[in-house]
Amino acid sequence: TCLVIFLLYLMPGFPKDFICFAAGVSRIRLIPFLVLSVVGRIPALTLSLVIGRMTRAGSYTGAIVVCVVAVVLFLVCIWKRQAVMDFSDRIYEQYMKV
Repeated sequence: TCLVIFLLYLMPGFPKDFICFAAGVSRIRLIPFLVLSVVGRIPALTLSLVIGRMTRAGSYTGAIVVCVVAVVLFLVCIWKRQAVMDFSDRIYEQYMKV
């Protein structure tokens, strides 16, 4: 559940209210959910802001480069998903059990 919430928060444009509602009816505890919300939203919001700022400034090449880097990182995380999941499980077990 935690990994799914985190990954959905990373997706720019995904309706975040839906995630909050789904988490509310799930068994996730409040503190882990809040940590996942903050950590998961920061990269997506930052990426959206950077792309918007570059587009407004007319730096279309820079916006495209940022998008390509984000897609490559996403694909690497999918390719190495087991390592990413193991890492997130270790973090969850260490810091988020309340």
